[in-house]
Amino acid sequence: MNLSHTNGLLGDAEDLRRQIAQRAYELYEQRGRQDGFAVQDWLQAEQELAHLAEGLSTDKFFVKRAS
Repeated sequence: MNLSHTNGLLGDAEDLRRQIAQRAYELYEQRGRQDGFAVQDWLQAEQELAHLAEGLSTDKFFVKRAS
């Protein structure tokens, strides 16, 4: 059984989790390290990264014209 594809997916998932955690921590620091907002920070980080990924994926398909 070849697990290289599965391992790649798990690696991608772990990388995404690290990126979300890093961004959530940045949000925590921006708020002055105020406790009690971990879930909100995590959800905001997920949303920001999803929007970023969405923008990157559409850039692959569309060529921007110069004005």
